[in-house]
Amino acid sequence: MTRRRNFNPHSYYHVIMRGNNREAIFKSHEDMVELMRALLHVHDRYPFTVLAYCFMSNHYHILIKPTKDSLSKIMALINRRYSDSYSKRYNHVGRIYQKRYFAKEVRSRKGLLVVSSYIHRNPIDTKKPMVDRLETYPYSSY
Repeated sequence: MTRRRNFNPHSYYHVIMRGNNREAIFKSHEDMVELMRALLHVHDRYPFTVLAYCFMSNHYHILIKPTKDSLSKIMALINRRYSDSYSKRYNHVGRIYQKRYFAKEVRSRKGLLVVSSYIHRNPIDTKKPMVDRLETYPYSSY
């Protein structure tokens, strides 16, 4: 049985999608580019606004506001498009995502600032920082 999610068309959502078993699903620059292509492709069909994003090796974050279509429809298409591409590129069989995406509604302006900061700080707030300065991380909207 699938779980229905509440969708407020006037809100932003902090969305996280993680690789299965926390394994890397973005192994190269081309993988990061392919995820961005998936976002742009879906945006053409189902417009949305993105305030912040950060792509890490085993997960990604986006702060997104759907324009008229449901978040579920948008995320399903983004994740399907990327996973199909990944499977072809790496000759992978099976699922690449751990489970459904996590989405939390952001209900205030202060909340948008807090979530945006959290998303952008991901590359330096890891056990072993990926960069010294946020502006040098290429897969983020910082």
